[in-house]
Amino acid sequence: MSFFLHCFVRGLLAAALVAAGLSVGGFEHEARAEHTRVTNPSALSLEVLGRGITYSLNFDRVVSDDLAAGIGWGSTKTNLDTSVTMIPVYVNYYFTRDAGSMFVTGGATIASDSGTGLRTKTGDMSLGQSVLPNAGIGYESRTDQGFFFRATGYAIFADGDIKPWGGFNIGVSF
Repeated sequence: MSFFLHCFVRGLLAAALVAAGLSVGGFEHEARAEHTRVTNPSALSLEVLGRGITYSLNFDRVVSDDLAAGIGWGSTKTNLDTSVTMIPVYVNYYFTRDAGSMFVTGGATIASDSGTGLRTKTGDMSLGQSVLPNAGIGYESRTDQGFFFRATGYAIFADGDIKPWGGFNIGVSF
């Protein structure tokens, strides 16, 4: 793993731990917005890095108080200077019903093109298969005012390798 990626993943995990500590009750004067995901059940966001490898535009929809499902569209460059369309499909399970919550996620990213020797420029992931399963843990803030932020650490499974990865979403919830 490259030094840059190693530092990035460690920083992402540290941010997730700090966010978890804050969400457990670090600020008692903070107003808690219960059921924020139900108040604003849809979210439209841009994820940098993450499931789409370079970027993806995602749409999430809450399906229950603790569960959301989503789909996205993104693109990434390959070692052959071609673009590959990436379509992430995922489900998130939330641990609390507050405006800010830790969650676990699982899903798969469908690559429009795959082949032996084909690799992404960002992250140097193999695209020898057209479906890249992924799992992760992160922190999400979905406010009553419509602001949406998410930071996630992922494990992406590509051609028998497990690649640590991270992503940041910013967008609107409605």
